[in-house]
Amino acid sequence: MTKMTLWNPWRLTPRDFFDIDEDFESFSDVQMDLYEEGDNVVAEIKAPGFEKDQLDIRVEGNQLIVSGNVEDIQEDKSKKRKYYRREIRNLSFTRGCDLPVPVDADKADATFKDGVLKVVFPKKEEAKPKQVNIKVGK
Repeated sequence: MTKMTLWNPWRLTPRDFFDIDEDFESFSDVQMDLYEEGDNVVAEIKAPGFEKDQLDIRVEGNQLIVSGNVEDIQEDKSKKRKYYRREIRNLSFTRGCDLPVPVDADKADATFKDGVLKVVFPKKEEAKPKQVNIKVGK
């Protein structure tokens, strides 16, 4: 079975058209899932090629902002290399989204395993569902 994908011309870069050997400054294929699980809001972000100390998580107002940055990998100058293609250099991304409910960012828990960053935010009390008691009228 063949997998079909929708062609999106806005994802193309000049490099795609001309095969220019330029360094990519951003890592645009960072995927994110945002979901609710019980009293928590959970964000899972795929960030392959990054280490946990190269990632930054912020909550500003009702926005979650996750960014990553890998500095230039220094080349060993003693080796006489002639590159035909060089793409493994700087990687950076910034990904943001609106949080669906108010969360307590101070109590967030973040883990990073196998290139996936998982951030669990507990909902603030005002965002949790409330039970309303019904009184019987006379």
